[in-house]
Amino acid sequence: MIERQLLDGDCQGGVILHMNRPEGKNAFSRSFLEAFHQAISDLDLNQTRVLLIQSKVPGVFCAGADLKERAQMSDIEIVQFLDRLGELLSRIESLPFPTIAVLQGVAFGGGLELALACDVRIGTPSMQVGLVETSIGIIPGAGGTQRLGRLLGSSRAKQMIYTAQRISAIEAKSLGLIEGISTSENGESEARELTSSILRNAPLAIRAAKQAIQQGLLLPLSEGLAIERQYYLSLLQTTDRQEGLEAFKKKRPPRFQGQ
Repeated sequence: MIERQLLDGDCQGGVILHMNRPEGKNAFSRSFLEAFHQAISDLDLNQTRVLLIQSKVPGVFCAGADLKERAQMSDIEIVQFLDRLGELLSRIESLPFPTIAVLQGVAFGGGLELALACDVRIGTPSMQVGLVETSIGIIPGAGGTQRLGRLLGSSRAKQMIYTAQRISAIEAKSLGLIEGISTSENGESEARELTSSILRNAPLAIRAAKQAIQQGLLLPLSEGLAIERQYYLSLLQTTDRQEGLEAFKKKRPPRFQGQ
């Protein structure tokens, strides 16, 4: 259900998790959810430098919850499932390295919530996304009401959620929901290009930047600046910083080691 691929060449250090549940359009069933948890547990947190989440099912990123399975659940089981899904998305959000969602096709409900838990989102020409839960009598329950509002602002998030709006790639790009639109339907070349551009930079600096942004985002500016300074100072004595300075002085590409 979740297939792992290690990237090579100028993308070495990148890992792709391919969702491959065609019979359910990558919808979150219990077994699919647990397979995803296991895939995250299996990641080497020290060696992985960028994680991409993609689909192998044509025309769909993730259709959200498996509503057929959910219809057979008790209320207690639904709450337990929702807690487990929220835990997965929080684990992805808190990974120490950059995460990229490649939205090939549709991503509704939990599928968009999955993408919102990633650092960066790339769309494809046929992409269509939305938090559509109000159309079936519920609300997003795995972080959608919180992450979408923080990304787009509360008014735009409210409009999307209240109306169960489904938006295209072009509109998603104009809103800032995705960072770019690929020229192909699988988004592979753009995802690799972005991965390569991240991997050219110092690994420790990338991780520090992610932590500074995420930890400071919801704090008063003065506290956020203190966090930024803390992470900046943590890099001063690293070998990579010295290498960066030396490479700049000699006008050559740096050779970072993550040390």
